[in-house]
Amino acid sequence: MHDHHYRSPTGAGRETILSPAQWRRRIYRGFAIGVGLTALFASVGYGLYWLVEGRHTRVAVERRGWTRALHLEELTEHAGEGWHNRLPDGAYDTHCDRRHRGSERCHPHDCHPHTKVSRGRRSAVYDTCYDSCEVRDDWCSYHVKTWDEREAVLACGSGDRTPVDPVLALAPSLDPADLGPTRRVIRVERYTAFFREVRGTHHWQQDFDLRRYRLLTEGRIVRAVWREYGAFEVDPATFNSRRAVAP
Repeated sequence: MHDHHYRSPTGAGRETILSPAQWRRRIYRGFAIGVGLTALFASVGYGLYWLVEGRHTRVAVERRGWTRALHLEELTEHAGEGWHNRLPDGAYDTHCDRRHRGSERCHPHDCHPHTKVSRGRRSAVYDTCYDSCEVRDDWCSYHVKTWDEREAVLACGSGDRTPVDPVLALAPSLDPADLGPTRRVIRVERYTAFFREVRGTHHWQQDFDLRRYRLLTEGRIVRAVWREYGAFEVDPATFNSRRAVAP
């Protein structure tokens, strides 16, 4: 294995005298570059402004939908093997021994000298060579406990239907005292409202908490802000007012 590096003498500097025509060309070139960069930065700035500038509009609630999922997980013991630096968090009962893991470059040194000629100058050029050294590391067996999914159920609905939890066959009761220390239930809820622009053709959707979801009844008109890159948000003031229609 080798890389290239060079050893060359430092030459004396020379002063360059430019003619008036050469000065003018340099000035014109610099001016053209400056104008081009200014135009480029202006275009980029306008493009970014166009993407992130918020546009205010009024939207109507077309429909709503919700989902509730329950995931029953159980703490389970597993056995495994792996390199010591990649053991999972919480590993225990580890037993390790040294093993061959690979090789790496080591002991860099100059080699293969030869001469390089550049612009009439000769330079001594050397490659950098490396030895190959064995890498040994700890290979370990271990035990670890992880939360494994045992059951997943989903309930969904739309409109004014009251959201309800699905029922787990393996855990009808979600009380922690009934689940015990080796089981747990992960709840995932999503409440989504779908909107259409009152005076336009755009459509959006946004997720809310349950309280705000219930306030966004079908047909209600509210203020919102949207951006060209896709962001959309209902005006938070909507949920602090009892007005059904945005003026």
